[in-house]
This record gives sequence, C-alpha cells and structure tokens, in this order.
Amino acid sequence: MIAIADTAKPEAAVVVNYLKKRGFEVWMVTGDNKRTAAAVARQVGIDNVFAEVLPSGKGACVIILPPLCMRRSHPLGLQRRE
Repeated sequence: MIAIADTAKPEAAVVVNYLKKRGFEVWMVTGDNKRTAAAVARQVGIDNVFAEVLPSGKGACVIILPPLCMRRSHPLGLQRRE
C-alpha cells in the first residue's frame, strides 16, 4: 500500500490565524478530494472548504463568495466581515 498526503506550508496556519484575528473569513478552494481538503484545512485552521473544484470552477468561487459572506471592502481589494 502506498499513501500520499498533501501537507500545508509551515506558515499557512500562521497566515490563516492572522487573517481570522483581523475579521477575515478564510476559504479554501481546491481540486483535492474532500477527505484530503478537509485534512489540510484542519491543519491550518480553515473552516470553509470547496473541494473537488476544477480549475475552471475556481474563478466562479471567487465571484460567488464575496457577496455571500463578506460585507465591507478592504483597501487592498480584500473583503472583511463586520
């Protein structure tokens, strides 16, 4: 049996924590299967995951997410929850 696992970059959890403390809602959009995506998300503290997304669908997620979960514009073009 061969097992392959995705791992997050060491600084990913630090960045996610930084963003969450500042009121950002962090999402992960990945082509990985649901099980792998959930494991990686847990490693870095991400609660919201879209898994098994084709490259062509990732752009749609970027368009759909801001109106659904974000309320206030950030000066850098990011969105932040109130």
